[in-house]
Amino acid sequence: MDSIASIGLFRDIIPNYNKLSYEQARQWLKDEGIIGDNGKIEAMGYRIPTQAAASISPLRFVDVLPEMMNDTVILPDEFTKLTGSDFDIDKLFVSRYEYDDSYDGSKNGQPFGIHRSKMDETKELGEQDAKALKNNLLDNYMRILTTPDM
Repeated sequence: MDSIASIGLFRDIIPNYNKLSYEQARQWLKDEGIIGDNGKIEAMGYRIPTQAAASISPLRFVDVLPEMMNDTVILPDEFTKLTGSDFDIDKLFVSRYEYDDSYDGSKNGQPFGIHRSKMDETKELGEQDAKALKNNLLDNYMRILTTPDM
């Protein structure tokens, strides 16, 4: 589901975020393929109370709002009908992928200059990095949510 969020959702992955203008930070997210028409599914939005799979949706960010918009997420009108929101105390939570801290400014032949944290196959589950564990959990949810037969 295409959505728009505050750029603050991405402040921890944008290099030198505090030194960039909104437009520069926004362009960096576009250049890295995190937002825009070619962006990938980067997050999962889920309604509280979560009653079924229809209360959860994979999100692709097509643009960002200025940081002063705080925790704002703009979703298509269909989201309300799909999730059964009724405008009383429903809240939308967003969980997005985590990235490693090794951004060096070059692509190094990789699709992005930054990379999602991944689990280390040589380590036991209890020894894994928290970011990698979160991404692994999100990957599993995304597989379920994006499988046509589910």
